[in-house]
Amino acid sequence: MQIIKEEKSFLMKRNRLHIISFIVVIAFILTAGTSYSQTNKRKKDKKTTTATEVVKNLFKPESNGLQRPKIAFDKTFYDYGEIKRGSDGEVFFTVTNEGNGALVLSNVSASCGCTVVDYSKDAIQPKAKSKIKVKYNTNIVGEIKRSVTVICNDVDKPRTVLLLTGNVVKDEQD
Repeated sequence: MQIIKEEKSFLMKRNRLHIISFIVVIAFILTAGTSYSQTNKRKKDKKTTTATEVVKNLFKPESNGLQRPKIAFDKTFYDYGEIKRGSDGEVFFTVTNEGNGALVLSNVSASCGCTVVDYSKDAIQPKAKSKIKVKYNTNIVGEIKRSVTVICNDVDKPRTVLLLTGNVVKDEQD
């Protein structure tokens, strides 16, 4: 019984520490934003966004002028159909940044080693496009059911899964 009480006490102390840490971080952000804003008041020709405004608008559905990326794809599914062994298994997915802030693809990874992805690590500027190259190893005969996961800085859609399907068949000469 004493152990349970000690455990509860420890957990309550740890939770309080997390809450206090969170409050300190928010206070720091708000203070830094205010002091940054005050030093920039001399520059009246430039519109600045303070850290306070960022925190206030962070969870609102509309960005209120904040620069936020918005990811869009030309397709999220590709069916190879029936494809011969050794054929070209390359397909491209086009990524468009429909937002008003730079879009960064932080990670693009395939579900297994039989699929290789290649993409630009450069930020995709607003209204610009980029391509993700996906190459499936068509030397593996059988059904294709693979996925590619795209991780980015779009707060509304930080993770997108691209799907690949099809069937690799032996060539008549095999």
